[in-house]
Amino acid sequence: MAEEHEVCERSYEPITDEHLDRLAEFARRDREDMFTRIPRLRIFCDRILLTALCQGAALHRIDGTTGVKGGTAAAGPVR
Repeated sequence: MAEEHEVCERSYEPITDEHLDRLAEFARRDREDMFTRIPRLRIFCDRILLTALCQGAALHRIDGTTGVKGGTAAAGPVR
């Protein structure tokens, strides 16, 4: 297991529905923080269309073999 904030080279672990739920919660909190810090952006808070996995993470979710490159392990493992 990676140490806190250790950069991972590439992970081949499956991206599960539980992971996606957790990532969606992180994204929601991040947006709330942004809208709090930057009040002029609050007009967009009810206009969020989607939150997406990008690049290799999206492909890895589909094929399970691409792997996810980079990132940090700061959030810890899903239990």
